Amino acid sequence: MSPTLIQRIWNVVNQSATEPLLSLNDTDLAQYLAEHLRSIYSLNHEELLLAKQYIGQNACLIRDYSMQG
Repeated sequence: MSPTLIQRIWNVVNQSATEPLLSLNDTDLAQYLAEHLRSIYSLNHEELLLAKQYIGQNACLIRDYSMQG
């Protein structure tokens, strides 16, 4: 996965409201953030799948981070 894609994911996390990040299960969180990524950035299918996988694997970290913001 490219550092640019990871940076884009975290940019979307920073722009997202805290409530959905905390209330969604891992699968729904990955879908929610992927939809936001797709609306902001031009991602191909492979990048979108990689983003969903990364988000799913880091859901706890994303939630912890969002609680501190």
